[in-house]
Amino acid sequence: MVIEDLFIQILEGPAQSVEETFARICCDTRHNSLKLIDLVDAQERIFPEWSMAGIANDRETRLTLKDEIDEVRFLVGVNANEAVRQMRSLLDYELACRA
Repeated sequence: MVIEDLFIQILEGPAQSVEETFARICCDTRHNSLKLIDLVDAQERIFPEWSMAGIANDRETRLTLKDEIDEVRFLVGVNANEAVRQMRSLLDYELACRA
């Protein structure tokens, strides 16, 4: 998920696949300042219908969701579970707006 200049990626799937994917990302020189925020086992996917998504890709949506986006940016460093919940909520909002 891209939020302004911050790129947040949530990897979901079997543990071995997630670990292998994260290792490839870490070795890719196009990426810098990587941080593993949280690593948890999950019973089901949180984003089953997404492969990649961006939030607030246009100026109008960025302005509408500014407070929510700022909250996600803050939460990523202090409460990863809540940050994921907020990202899911923002994606659901954008889906509803597109419908």
